[in-house]
Amino acid sequence: MPTTYNGVGTHYYGKKHRQDRQAICQLCGHPATLTSYETRLWFVFFFIPVIPLGRKRITDQCSVCSRHYAIPVKQWETARQVQTAEAMDQFRQSPSEESALAVHGTLTAFQQHDEAAEFRKSMLERFAGRALIRAGFANHLENSGLPKEALTLWEEAHQLDPELPEVRIGLGRHQMRTGHLDEARQLLSFLEAPGAEQQYSLEPLTELTGHLQNKGRHEEALEVMAVLLKAFPHVGTDHQFRKFVRTSEKALQKSESILPEVQHSFSKLFTRQYSSSHRWGLGLTVAAILAVAGLAINNEYIRRHRPLTILNGTGAAIQVQIDDGSPVSVVEKDVISVTEGSHVVRISGEISEEHRIDVTSNYWERWTSTPVWIINAGGAGVIIDMSVHYATSPREPDVRLSADPVFYRQHIDYPFEEPPNEISIGSERSVVTKTTLSWFDPSSRPGGSVSGYLTLKKRNPQQAWGFAVRMLRQHPDDGNLVRFVENDLTDEKRPEFRSLLEEKLEYRPVAVHWHRTYQNLPEVSADYETLISKYDAMLKAEPQNAALLYLRGRIDSDDAEQHRMNLKAIEADPDFPWPEYSLAYESLGRAEWEAALQHVQAAIDKGYPADEINMLRQTALLGLKRYEESESEMRTALATDPGDLSAALLLAELLIDQGKSSEADQPVQQAINSFNTTSGGNFPERVKGTQALLKYFKSDLPGALQETSGSPDLVPVRVMLLAEHGDMDEAVTHSPQPGDVEGRWLPVLFCLGYAAEGNSDAASDWFQKAVTHFESLGPRYKNLTGILKTPASPETAQRVHELSMEPTEKAILVTALAVQTTDTALRKSLLEARRKYLVRHNPPRGLLMKFINFEAF
Repeated sequence: MPTTYNGVGTHYYGKKHRQDRQAICQLCGHPATLTSYETRLWFVFFFIPVIPLGRKRITDQCSVCSRHYAIPVKQWETARQVQTAEAMDQFRQSPSEESALAVHGTLTAFQQHDEAAEFRKSMLERFAGRALIRAGFANHLENSGLPKEALTLWEEAHQLDPELPEVRIGLGRHQMRTGHLDEARQLLSFLEAPGAEQQYSLEPLTELTGHLQNKGRHEEALEVMAVLLKAFPHVGTDHQFRKFVRTSEKALQKSESILPEVQHSFSKLFTRQYSSSHRWGLGLTVAAILAVAGLAINNEYIRRHRPLTILNGTGAAIQVQIDDGSPVSVVEKDVISVTEGSHVVRISGEISEEHRIDVTSNYWERWTSTPVWIINAGGAGVIIDMSVHYATSPREPDVRLSADPVFYRQHIDYPFEEPPNEISIGSERSVVTKTTLSWFDPSSRPGGSVSGYLTLKKRNPQQAWGFAVRMLRQHPDDGNLVRFVENDLTDEKRPEFRSLLEEKLEYRPVAVHWHRTYQNLPEVSADYETLISKYDAMLKAEPQNAALLYLRGRIDSDDAEQHRMNLKAIEADPDFPWPEYSLAYESLGRAEWEAALQHVQAAIDKGYPADEINMLRQTALLGLKRYEESESEMRTALATDPGDLSAALLLAELLIDQGKSSEADQPVQQAINSFNTTSGGNFPERVKGTQALLKYFKSDLPGALQETSGSPDLVPVRVMLLAEHGDMDEAVTHSPQPGDVEGRWLPVLFCLGYAAEGNSDAASDWFQKAVTHFESLGPRYKNLTGILKTPASPETAQRVHELSMEPTEKAILVTALAVQTTDTALRKSLLEARRKYLVRHNPPRGLLMKFINFEAF
C-alpha cells in the first residue's frame, strides 16, 4: 500500500472507472463496501504529486480494513482481455456447462460482476435443469464475497440433484458457517462412507470436526475423526491430529483412545509425530554447535553475493557485462550478484559506456549494513534517496536526488521498497531515522526526460545540467528537452552547449529542433559565412534531404531564397511538415491570413503537432476576425486538456477583442486550477505568467507588473511591461542580454519607451544600439539592418512587408521607424501600415499604441 511520512512518500491520486459492491472482504472477513478503480501512483512531496510511478488497478478496496489488491493497469487489462477472450472462444466452440463455468469464473476473477451476472442469468436459463452449473456459479460467488447470492444457487442445485457431491459439500460448508452442524453432517454423510476417500477430498470433514469441537459436541467430533483415522491411518502419528483428538477425549473423560500407539525414535524427531517444542531443545544444541561455522559461512556468502543494481532508463534493452562474464540483458531494472572487489562494468546497446566500481565492506559491516551499489546506465534514471524521520512530532524528510551514472550508499534500510508506515521509537522524544531508495525512469512516460530535468533542477542545477547533456546525447530528437535547456542556459554553460549541439549535427534522421537551436545561438548566427558553408556541405552530401533544404533556407539572408528553399524541401519530401510551418510564418508576417491558415493546416496534415503550431493558426483567425471558429477550437482544446494555459489565454484574448472582457477571467482561472492540480503546484512561474498576461489583456498594467515581480523566468515580459509603464531606468537595469531570438527587440523597445517619455536623446541612442545589435548578428539579418540604417522613405513600408518576420515584430519595427522620421506624412503612413500587423494583445501592444497620434521630437 502507498505510504507517506510527513507528506513525503507515495500516494494514489484519481479514481477512474470506479465500481462499488457490497460483499464480504476476503482479507478481513467483514461485510463491507468493496471498491475497484483505476488510479495513478505518485511520488509526493508534502502531498504534492512530483513524479508519476505508474497507473494501477485497485481491486476490492475494503471500506473496513482498507486493504486491497493492486496491479499495473496495463498488465491487468491485458490479462483480462486475453483470458476473457480465450474463455469466451472456448465456450463458443463448445457451449458446455464446463466452458460456461470457465467464462463465469474469469469474469468474476476480473471484477466484471455486471457482465458475470448477465452471463449467469443467460446460462441458468440455457441449462435450466442442471445442478452442476448452479453449484459452480455458487462456488464462484462465494469466492467473490457474495455468500447470500451463492446460497440461493446452492439451494436450487440441491433441489435439482440432492445427491450431487459438489452441491452437498458447498451447502454443507454453508451450514457449518451458520452453525447448523446437524444439517451439515447430514449433507456430508456420504464422505463418511467406507472408501469415500478414494473419490473425494475429506477436507470438509476436517472442517466439520473443528466446528463440532468448538461447540462442545465432542462425541460427534470423535466419530468423524475416527472416520478420518480409518481412511488415513498415517494421521494417527501426526502431532496436531493427536492433540486435537485428545482434547475431545479429555473433555469426555475417555479411558480408551481411538489413537494408535506410536513408537518413539530419534529418526522420527523431525516428522509430524513431534511438535516444535520437542524439537526446540535439540535445535538449540545444534544451533550452538553450528553457530560459529554458520556465521563464518554466511559472512563469506555475503562477500561473494553482493547485489549490484542496474537501472536502465534509456527506454531500450541494454547488455551489461561484469568483467569477463557473460552479458546480461536489462530492460528496466535488474540486480546482478557480484563478489566484493573492483569490477569493470561494460554497457552496450542503446548506449555504450564503461565504469569501474569498487564493491567493498569490512567483515562486521556485512551483517550490520545494507550497502547499495548502483550503475545508472547513461545517467538516465533519477535516483530518489530519502531519509524518513519517525517521531511523535512531524518532521520533514530529507530528500536527495541524483542522476550520477555510478551511485553508492554505505547503508540503505529499504532499498527499492516501501518503508513501514510506522515503527516503535521508544520514548516520546526519540527520533528514529530510516533511509529508503527509489528511482524515476524517464522512459516510462512521454516527456519523462523533461520531468526528470525539472525535478533535478529544483535541488541541484549542476546535476540537472549533467542529466540533460547525457539525455540529449542519447536522444537528439528530444525537442522539448532542447528547448528547456536552451531557456535555462547561462553564459558559463553556453560554450559547452554549443559543443554539444555540434556533436550531433550529423545525427540522422535530422533532428530539426536540434539544428534550429544551434542556428539561433548568437555566436553561431553571427558567423554567417561559416554557418552557410556548413549547411551547404551537408546539402552537397545529401541534396534531396528535405530537412537540410528547409534548415539551409531558414538561415539565408535573402527572404526570396528562403521561400525557394522551402519549396524545394516540399518537392524533395511532400510529407515533411517544417517547410509548411515556415511558409505559414512567412504568410503570417505579411498579414496574408488565409494563406497562413492553409499552410498551418498543411503542416498539421503532414504531422506537425497541432498544439505547437496553434499559436500561428489563432493569430491568423484573429487577423480575419473569425472569432466563433477560434473560440470553438479553444473551448474544444480546454475540454480535452482543462489545464491548457495557452488555450485559456487565447480564449481570453479573443473574448476581450470582441468586447467581452467580463467573460475572460473564468476560463483562465479554471485552467490555472486544473494545471495546479495536475502539476502539483510545481510550476508557479507559468501560473504567474498566465495571470500577468490576463491582466495585461484587460489593461491592468500595474496588476500585470505585480504578477511578474520576483520571477526570474518572467524577466523579459517584466522588462517590456516596465517600458510601457514608463519605468525606463528600471527596465534597462533589469534587462537580459539581447540574443539572436530571445530579447533581440529589446533595444528597439527601449527606444520606443524613451520616445514615449519625450526623451529624444535616449530614444535615438537606443535606436543606434538596436542597429549595432542587429549588425552583430551577422549577414543573416542584413535586410533588417539595411532598413534600420536607411532613413525612412515611401518604399520603407513595402520593404518591411517583404521581410520574413512575425506580425508583432513588424509592428515594432514600423513604429520605431515612424518615431525616427520627422516627415509627418511618412510617419502617418508608417503608423497606418502598423495596423494590419497589430492583431495580438500581447506585450508590447500597449507601448506601440502610445504612438497613435505621435508628434515629432
